[in-house]
Amino acid sequence: MGGSLSGAPTLPAPPAAILPIVLQLTTVEVKQLWWFLDGAIMSPEARHRLWAAWGFCPRHTWAHFTCELELRALPRGTIILYEDLLGRAARPARNWVGQLRTTGPCLTCDYLAVGDATRDEQGWAEETAVVNRHERTLTLLQECQVHWEPRTCPACLGGAGMICRPHLLEDGGKPTDRDAILATLNDLRRRVEGTGAAISWPRRTVLPREWAAVVETLGWFAGWDGLRAILPARH
Repeated sequence: MGGSLSGAPTLPAPPAAILPIVLQLTTVEVKQLWWFLDGAIMSPEARHRLWAAWGFCPRHTWAHFTCELELRALPRGTIILYEDLLGRAARPARNWVGQLRTTGPCLTCDYLAVGDATRDEQGWAEETAVVNRHERTLTLLQECQVHWEPRTCPACLGGAGMICRPHLLEDGGKPTDRDAILATLNDLRRRVEGTGAAISWPRRTVLPREWAAVVETLGWFAGWDGLRAILPARH
């Protein structure tokens, strides 16, 4: 691993001044997320549960993204899922913010809850080690950071972007700029759709601003705090 996505330079070894990555997945989480990536997303039941939960919980939103990048190189499933969710979120409704509330559990959390979340799936140790190095994920996040960082939620990371879904709900559900947020969501969906088209073309280099659309989408649905657990902090 460690090679760049879409021909970008290989990520250099991190200097000692960078703190360790916090997001470390268990073998059980990696096994379940691989099962999801391996076709469960196409199940009507899984799709309806994803609609109810608006994707995954914050931890497993970023974990799903990381697993797909590290184990499959390109986030095709992530793009398909969140392009769909963006389309649903951008539909105007009388109680628009209210409809953004989750009405069901995160698929991965639910899987962990009904089984033994502490068991060690030895058969998934190698894949879990690869995922927990976050090499491809760090490369992608850092090569497009100049594009997504200014668009982060002001309440999460102090950016100048639209307020994320969790903070919309936390703030009482009465945004004064609903139309602006809906317009931004529709624009974001078009951008994510463009990224999906770009990775489908052979020999087409996906531009950093196109990758940024995917990162911005995950940040809006799950909140941006999850990035603190992936991007190493500097002293």
